[in-house]
Amino acid sequence: MTDKIALIAAAGTADVARAYYTQFEDSISLQSLSTKIEWEEISKTNPLYVLYMYGFWNSGSGDNDGDGYSNKMFDYMPLLSFGDTIVTDEIEKKSGFDPKLTAETISLANMWMAMITELYKAVESCRDGSIRNDSAGVNPIDNAAAFWFGSQTDPNVMTGSSLFSWAARVQRGFTGFVSGANEEMIRMLSSLQKSYASCKVDATVDRAILMKFDVDYTTQIMIVPLVQNFIQSLAVSVSFVVI
Repeated sequence: MTDKIALIAAAGTADVARAYYTQFEDSISLQSLSTKIEWEEISKTNPLYVLYMYGFWNSGSGDNDGDGYSNKMFDYMPLLSFGDTIVTDEIEKKSGFDPKLTAETISLANMWMAMITELYKAVESCRDGSIRNDSAGVNPIDNAAAFWFGSQTDPNVMTGSSLFSWAARVQRGFTGFVSGANEEMIRMLSSLQKSYASCKVDATVDRAILMKFDVDYTTQIMIVPLVQNFIQSLAVSVSFVVI
């Protein structure tokens, strides 16, 4: 996924960026991280996704739907795939195509949330026992780590298109230091791998509860660079107003 983000960041036109955004590889695309979400699954798996949906809930229709969301809209598009709507708006905005901003929007609107979904999938598979049926080679924690790190594991590397490198850039711009969220993410993902392995041997509700505590904390760490990025962007906007 991160290689596609890099290509979009270097794209010369919106059409080229859209082509990379919608291009499938191994039955998945950057767009499908948002558009292939199903309410029945996400509502049981990722509480943060549901919270975001409430935040974008701006339609007066759908209150009597069986799931409460079927007719809800965000910017005239289905609420469930709000990430894709945000990305599409960025690509097609009237002020013109910005490849780097588009790439970052995709990372934060789709890939960031997809990573959180994978983390909570691990918890749910431990809780319901389906973890016993997971492939020995791939698990949700592996998927989450791939979303965060891409091919980068050096906390001193600022360049690149992974969430890891983005968090490092934000951290440096906010505090002047590279270390911070990434170091904690390395620690927590390593811990979650061990928890997942233990749960695979003995899946119990108690193990799932302990894993959920760690996943909740990991998502809080992931939110830190988002807030830092927002504060930096706000500071830049205010400086322009003052000038």
